[in-house]
Amino acid sequence: MEAKEERPRLKYNKVPLTQEEIIQKREKRKQSNRDSAKRSRLRRQLELARLEVQVEVLIDEKKFLTKELKRISAKCERLASHNVSLKAELSRHIGPAEVPEVIDDLQSVADEGSN
Repeated sequence: MEAKEERPRLKYNKVPLTQEEIIQKREKRKQSNRDSAKRSRLRRQLELARLEVQVEVLIDEKKFLTKELKRISAKCERLASHNVSLKAELSRHIGPAEVPEVIDDLQSVADEGSN
């Protein structure tokens, strides 16, 4: 008879692995871990690249909105100043006491026109 490789029996009739099988399993697990780590690094790099693009887009949007805010603020200041001048001129023509009533009438007409 040929000599069989003796394997000690474990509980529940499980046969233990040979040294070669243990080494193969270990190498397979190591390779699987390497592949998983490589995929993880790639996902992280892709996410970083996506975030870098998003940062650039947000920086550009912030610049645009800052310029727009300055432009609108300057226009608002000019209109407020012009409004003060118009109120002063109106006051000279009709008297200061009549200005609020005229402004209310003008606002009513403007509100009706916008509807």
